Amino acid sequence: MTFAASLTRNAIDHLRRYHQIEPEGQVAPGPTTAQLAIQSAFGNIAPKIEFNADGFPSMLINWITSASVPFSVCNHHAFRTLLAYLGACQPDRQAITKVIPQSGHTLPRWLDEFHGVMFNAVKQSLQTALCRIHFSFDLWSGPNMHAYMAIVAHWVDQNFKQHAVLLDLHRIMGAHTGKNQEAYFWTTIQKYGIECKIGKFNIDNARNNDTALQEIAQIMQLHNIPPIHPC
Repeated sequence: MTFAASLTRNAIDHLRRYHQIEPEGQVAPGPTTAQLAIQSAFGNIAPKIEFNADGFPSMLINWITSASVPFSVCNHHAFRTLLAYLGACQPDRQAITKVIPQSGHTLPRWLDEFHGVMFNAVKQSLQTALCRIHFSFDLWSGPNMHAYMAIVAHWVDQNFKQHAVLLDLHRIMGAHTGKNQEAYFWTTIQKYGIECKIGKFNIDNARNNDTALQEIAQIMQLHNIPPIHPC
């Protein structure tokens, strides 16, 4: 684009500097060496990230679960406006729009799918552990007066990496007896298919825990699994 040079000098300088427009018959100069260097530098560090429709749900679920955000946040207009804004900033806006949850009911389904993926990954790692799998468990009552039993596994995977993972959090129904604890523990062990990889236990010295270990030892004998010892 050009213009008539009969304008004042200030106007000519303004058009040249800020709009790269030259007088008629003149060619606009190309970028300077310094400008090219700046463009090259910023071009190299600019993020080149493609939207991943499979990764977005897991990242959203991770934020909601780790920050204790209610599922209903997906219905909040401000949250949806934020996602719409981010989608508008991306070239592939349609791909982002497709995976934005339509309601809070979508998130429990995503959570179930994500749990299934993680469960299979943990199960595979447990079954291929380099050594026996060791356990710690405890039982307590929550503020709602419901009793719970947490079961944690400790093992080393094939890459020699140590793991400590919560395998189950059972709501205990019935008495807090060792026999009852053994039943819940064995249910978890069978679910992960690691009956023959049970190692040692690290638990407190409550009497019902002693009974639970005795019950576990007896059922292991029935399956011809070598005995266990508390540690």
